[in-house]
Amino acid sequence: VRRHGERYVMYVEGHARTTASKMWKIYDGKLNVIEDLEVYPVVYVLGFWDQETKNCIGCPVSVSKKNGTSKVNGKILNPEVDLTGIDSDSSLVPYKIVDL
Repeated sequence: VRRHGERYVMYVEGHARTTASKMWKIYDGKLNVIEDLEVYPVVYVLGFWDQETKNCIGCPVSVSKKNGTSKVNGKILNPEVDLTGIDSDSSLVPYKIVDL
């Protein structure tokens, strides 16, 4: 996650995936907030090993925070793709957006 102007940008595998005006949250198994995600250089590993059952907007996706010796495991709610504020920046979105 990096800050871009007034928005937070979530990257997946080095590509901008979505933006938000507020930082995303990490939840426990009962969907209680553990903490907010943090901006880079803190790195998160998303667990897509269960994506067949969790591949929907708002579904919980496993996440692990990798920050030196600190490690937080939890869930984020899979966000909807939203490229607000970055859709015309080809360095962040190196593809054309088409409405079908």
